[in-house]
Amino acid sequence: MVICASPQVDLVDIWEIGNEVNGEWVGWRNGEWEDPSITAADMQRARDTVAGEVHAAYDLLKRAGKKTAITFYFNEDGQRHSWTDDTKRKNANDPTPVSFGKNHAMLTWAARYRDSFPDVDYVLISYYQDDNFAPDPGDPEQRTQIIPSPEGWAEIFGSLHDLYPNAKFGFGEMSPQCYYLKADKQCQPQEDDNEFEHLPKEKKCGDRRCDCCLKAQIEYIERYYLEWDKAISSKLGAELAKRYVGGYFYWYFNEDVIDKITAGNDVSLPEKERKALTREAEQTMAAFVRAFHRWPR
Repeated sequence: MVICASPQVDLVDIWEIGNEVNGEWVGWRNGEWEDPSITAADMQRARDTVAGEVHAAYDLLKRAGKKTAITFYFNEDGQRHSWTDDTKRKNANDPTPVSFGKNHAMLTWAARYRDSFPDVDYVLISYYQDDNFAPDPGDPEQRTQIIPSPEGWAEIFGSLHDLYPNAKFGFGEMSPQCYYLKADKQCQPQEDDNEFEHLPKEKKCGDRRCDCCLKAQIEYIERYYLEWDKAISSKLGAELAKRYVGGYFYWYFNEDVIDKITAGNDVSLPEKERKALTREAEQTMAAFVRAFHRWPR
């Protein structure tokens, strides 16, 4: 969370007071929370500290008359969840194993700390489809992605609306993570991102340029910016539909479009490579253009 002290503050329309605030990792550095010495009590203190920081930002900006937004990390759909099921020692003096993951569930966190920012203007969800896995209802031995239906999303936004009745709602982040193996023709994303990152370069989809990632970029843009926007709006009901703003900040736009266009103009690169980079960027950008020209809202 960053509060800008620049004299140009009036150029900012909406101030995000916290991003993915309910994530288990928030409030820690470099994965410290995964250290075995960290206890459930430590995790709780970190959550409370983060909530206090969010409140401080909210209070400062509200008193200045600014609009505020908070972004939650999606990790549950009411039926399945992707928060950790691991346990930690209760505290430094009590080795009793305690399950702490549910405390970081999106709706649980939002309800517990709602009084820290009761009149926030925008409540947003950061949703990465290929970063949310849970045991499959039909086969508990298999883990599959959590992909809520439009009806499911309507229920989720309805629950957030119950907590923040004066806020507007939408998605704050989306896009494919592209954890694909280079040789995978089925385009099955890898669940363990840490394990994926440590794979040899020749085994994984590098620089978001494999066929699976390029295909996912277009599919995600079409789904979230267009298909789901219309479908979710139709399931929300008249009152909540008025408060639904869509959103869909595409997290990897710089990597998938801007960086490639820049590299495509770099004459130090081979012409074949420059043409390939430009073509990939144009394909992804064209998906955005198609979606916005057909945007029903």
